[in-house]
Amino acid sequence: MKRKMNSHSVIYKSIVLAFALLLSRGLFVSGQNTPGFTEALERKFTEYCNSFPREEMYVHTDREEYVAGEDLWLAAYLFDGKTATLSGGSSLAYIEILNPENRPVVQKRIRLENGTGPGNLELPDSLSTGTYCLRAYTGWMKNFLPDNCFMKPVYITNALSGKKYNSVWPAASQPTESEVRNVTGISGLYIRTGRDSSGNVVITVNSTGSYRTKAGSALYLFIRTHGVINMNRQLSLPDNFTEITIPRDQLSPGINHITLFSLAGRPVFEKLMYTPAEAPVFLNADVASVAATRQEVGVEIENKSSATGIKKLSISVSPGGGRYFPGIDDYMLFGSEFGVIPEKLYKALGEGMSPDSIDVMINKDSNIVKNKIESAQKELDEANELISTESLSIRGITSFECLAASEKRAIEAENLIADAWKNFYNQKYYDAVYYADFALERAKTAKLWMDISKENSKGESIIDESQIKYNASQRIEDARLSLIYAQTLIGKNTLLTQSSELLTAAENEYEKGKYAAAIFDAIDSKVRSSVSIELWSSGEDVIKQRLERAKEQAGGAIYLARKAGGEPLMAESYYEYASTFEDSDKINSIILYKYAKGVAFALRFLEPIEEISTPQDGAVIEKTSTIVAKKSYNYVAYFIGGLLIGLIIGGIAVFYTKREIYR
Repeated sequence: MKRKMNSHSVIYKSIVLAFALLLSRGLFVSGQNTPGFTEALERKFTEYCNSFPREEMYVHTDREEYVAGEDLWLAAYLFDGKTATLSGGSSLAYIEILNPENRPVVQKRIRLENGTGPGNLELPDSLSTGTYCLRAYTGWMKNFLPDNCFMKPVYITNALSGKKYNSVWPAASQPTESEVRNVTGISGLYIRTGRDSSGNVVITVNSTGSYRTKAGSALYLFIRTHGVINMNRQLSLPDNFTEITIPRDQLSPGINHITLFSLAGRPVFEKLMYTPAEAPVFLNADVASVAATRQEVGVEIENKSSATGIKKLSISVSPGGGRYFPGIDDYMLFGSEFGVIPEKLYKALGEGMSPDSIDVMINKDSNIVKNKIESAQKELDEANELISTESLSIRGITSFECLAASEKRAIEAENLIADAWKNFYNQKYYDAVYYADFALERAKTAKLWMDISKENSKGESIIDESQIKYNASQRIEDARLSLIYAQTLIGKNTLLTQSSELLTAAENEYEKGKYAAAIFDAIDSKVRSSVSIELWSSGEDVIKQRLERAKEQAGGAIYLARKAGGEPLMAESYYEYASTFEDSDKINSIILYKYAKGVAFALRFLEPIEEISTPQDGAVIEKTSTIVAKKSYNYVAYFIGGLLIGLIIGGIAVFYTKREIYR
């Protein structure tokens, strides 16, 4: 069916403007009550959606990053915006690449059959390095531009071009706080959304007495999602707080628009809410986890639904750990209704962030964002108090490992909260909530580790905090000397950069009193610098031998820790993790095995506590950590001697190498 429409005849940015169109048709009348309002509202809204149906596009690309001159392969999908099913409404898709100056550098039309169409774009080799925009739309979607179109960032590099774009990807065209919270300026009305233990939605309406006197003691509640009406009913306001519970299956997945209308039929409040999808997994991909370079890899696709066949399927393979863009399922939760969605919001969906946190992000309510950060800080304060209390009764390797894990997560939570406040004051509420939510989870995990530590602090002598502190200082010093030695011999490489970062983290943790965490980071730092020296210019045979030796030593350390009466959980975990890299990444496997050994021996070199009784009062015992100055001097002497020997050997090697070159 052919459809024509003036490009500026419809504005569909928010429900408020949509209802403004209904207002012009005479839906709202003055007075204290509007008979048949819910029926009229449903009829007019349905007429609007049927008159101006929305299409949504999604473009699946073979990857996210390209080199100028390469082909970009894609599969385009066209959906009905209301039903989220493939649509045959349009037969052509317009695909274009826009440079950071918003100018098209590639344009192409792709034929769509039953809502899908494959294609490719040839990227000119003259493109400069920068972030480009892939935009896709149909002829019908042109009526709703610039919002109603598919957009995704495409990262293009060109080493031969001196020009480089330093542009920023467009921000989301999200409604402002005033548009979302109170659409008419009438004060005395506010709604809060939440969820009970069963996942049902709880909406609490807070209305003041002055509001009820002016506007009446009832409201109309209207909830819609992508053109589907989820609720349309009258709501009584007997007192200041009115609560309504909506079953979880009554709301469509996606962003729900909640609008309150006064008895006079005028919108008085609007709020957005996120409802996650609970669709079962229909497909399962079975593929080998490890493959050699250029090895042929087979992918077995299993249809886990007996009622649904695979109609259309596109697969892309690209290196992991790169850029992120959501799949069709996550993208269709928002569609193009809100413009460009920040990457962190999509990541939050993929990483399982709570629906309440998503609500905060999409509503851009600064007060709720602030409360979210303060809640994370409160959880962290409780975690730090628990760490401070329980660290006085640490017994054995298991309890000690749990303490280190708890302290590590407390430090991470502290840093995340600092990032959250920084983004909050810069009014970057998406990022603020993202960091606050993960800080909250880190703080909760810190408390969990301390609970495990408490359960495993039995039957062994207590490890005094001064012992842990002294051990941490020695470990840090040992890691520092090892790093300096490695940097002197080798210079710079990835492992030494990681070693330096871990050493800095250990020093910061030590300054903050997180001594157990400092020990484990110092161990990790030394492992990476020592591995860097051991494998310097080593061949495959040497690396294989080092791997076998590291594995054997790690297993022996774990055995000795168990024999001493403990269960080194963390060391065991890293040992198992290291085994998964033996074929694919031998160097990483060596590092993990050596770290497992260091963790298993974490308590092995604690300095004893001397008990000194004063002649005046034998009952008073002063605990002091024994710091042997002679031993410290020995460390320095060993280091200087080893450094000199290494420099002499290195000089001889360079001399003979040059001699061979110029012979």
